[in-house]
Amino acid sequence: MKKLIIILLVIFIAVPAMSQEEVGDIFHQRGISYYQRGDLDRALEDFNRASRLDPFNAYILIDRGAVYLEKGDRNRAIEDFNRAITIDPNNASAYHMRGNAYRDSGNLNRALEDLNKAITLDTKDPYLYTDRASIYLERNDWARAIDDYAKALALDNKLADAWLSRGHAYLQRGDYDRAIADFNKALEFEPNNVDAFLGRAGAYKEKQEWDRAITDYTRVINMDPTSAAAWSERGSAYLAKGDFDNAIKDFDKAIELTPNAQTQTAPANRR
Repeated sequence: MKKLIIILLVIFIAVPAMSQEEVGDIFHQRGISYYQRGDLDRALEDFNRASRLDPFNAYILIDRGAVYLEKGDRNRAIEDFNRAITIDPNNASAYHMRGNAYRDSGNLNRALEDLNKAITLDTKDPYLYTDRASIYLERNDWARAIDDYAKALALDNKLADAWLSRGHAYLQRGDYDRAIADFNKALEFEPNNVDAFLGRAGAYKEKQEWDRAITDYTRVINMDPTSAAAWSERGSAYLAKGDFDNAIKDFDKAIELTPNAQTQTAPANRR
């Protein structure tokens, strides 16, 4: 019995106590796990505990700010990103996330400043380029958006969202063949991507390739029968090719799916 007590005592003494920072890291890692699972409230609780235990850890603040941003609390998110930058002025992730917060709040100038700074600190993160490209898209700056998506894809050519978004930029610029090529690439990686089918159908419509457009809109309708936009766009494609019966059927369905459409005041009869 004495021997057992001595062994247990030796084992107990041999294990050093954990520091506050190490305990904080446990809460931080568990918070990340909750965040990845979509449990934002529990993630926030753990990030709060972690921050109290390790108040000068920039990454805890960045992750807590990300939770605030996802919960729609942009002011608190920006506060955390500001603190992270004060602690670590060369942290690209802090500028990246603060840029996204400014973008979500509509402050595109400050968002662009932060994304530019993040890229100077880390030229190898493709998501920095895709997020900066999204700002250029909001500004209708198709050329710069396309350039940033190209940079992102040069770093990771399997980013379906980058192919998709560049396709939309090409579509807006009127470069329909390149748009179709990018939508095709997005569909290689995500074969059921509704937005890619809608985008490609839109490009086919612009090229007056009505049958191909109708085929893609039909795919969308099969995946999402409640998409009023898909019914309406397919109806307009039928209308353009002179298939009035199918056009009317699709417009009927679009009206049926559109809230309040059937309660709108009918136009007065003209004499």
